[in-house]
Amino acid sequence: MMILPFSARLRGTLFTLTLTLLSGCALIQDEPAQVAIVNPQQAQLAQVIHLANSDWPAARWWEAYDDPQLNMLINRALQNSPTMQAARLRISQSQSTVELARSAMGLQATAVAAQNRLRITDKSFSWPYSYSLPVDKNGPWYTLNTVGVGAQLNIDLWGADRARVAAAIGEKNARLAETAGIELDIASSVAQLYFAMQATFQKIALLQELEGIARFSVEAHEHRTRRGLEDSVDVANAQAEQLAARQQIISAEGMLTQYRETLRALIGADAQSMPAIHPVALPALQETLPPSLSFELLARRPDLQALRGYVTASLSQVDAAKAAFYPHFDIKAFWGYNALSVGDLFKSSFQQINLLPGLYLPIFDGGRLNANLQSVRTASNILIKQ
Repeated sequence: MMILPFSARLRGTLFTLTLTLLSGCALIQDEPAQVAIVNPQQAQLAQVIHLANSDWPAARWWEAYDDPQLNMLINRALQNSPTMQAARLRISQSQSTVELARSAMGLQATAVAAQNRLRITDKSFSWPYSYSLPVDKNGPWYTLNTVGVGAQLNIDLWGADRARVAAAIGEKNARLAETAGIELDIASSVAQLYFAMQATFQKIALLQELEGIARFSVEAHEHRTRRGLEDSVDVANAQAEQLAARQQIISAEGMLTQYRETLRALIGADAQSMPAIHPVALPALQETLPPSLSFELLARRPDLQALRGYVTASLSQVDAAKAAFYPHFDIKAFWGYNALSVGDLFKSSFQQINLLPGLYLPIFDGGRLNANLQSVRTASNILIKQ
């Protein structure tokens, strides 16, 4: 009979042990199917789109108006808005989540300094080694002193840690897109109010000109009436036109006050710090968007970009949940000193080195892994359907 070399027998034993462990691990049961994802290539772009990259609105699009007042108002609104501040905090939180997920992929090292007070009885396996210590009927007491460095490294064979990092990055990208959407809403609201005020300034100027014309008409009719060329009816009609112009001016000034107060709330200013808004010429209309929407235009919406980030994160969470069903490998190591006496602690003869490869296999978990997989898969399907 041929005798296999030791290395061959060892490999065969490890292979058999691995197959046995894999056959005994927890099984994926009743996983919901992933819903279909629309391929972006199926959404053909409209033939009317001929915009170069430079024609897309910039992130700080309001600066194209070259209006210092508008730039100042939007910058103050973005800086002071509680919604914007909360969005920035969520981005910071998501960045911390990414760093936390990445930390699990690296080497973990810890300095160890411990003192353990133990009692060994005559029934303990270590009793023969305690003959030099004081002994009473209950057994000796001694103190075990340990100092050194411990380290642990996870072996991410199935990509669980990488999937968690990808999920964290996807959520961070979604937060960034949400923040861009909030910035767009705030900037658009400020710009709309600002240009509404500028339009009202021009309306008031036109109404004041109309009032001046009506006043001149009243004076002319009064002069003709005094000369007996007209009766008082013409004077009354001219005065009615003047009063109508004055009423429209008062109404426009009231709207201007409402716009100013709403703008003051948006930029977070009080009555004393609200800057004065001066009339400026309205900008010329610049048409930079195509006449019809397409998939490319819709994909630039921040809310859709945020959903895309959440979907990407959810798919990575599904991958991480699946990887939890497979064996987990790690390597633990310790180097240091271990002695009963503090005076002997740093002697070379008391040096201790440990190397502990580990294999962890989920077998019975009460359905926890399957429940987690079903939960993240369902959440992913909901996001895809949205």
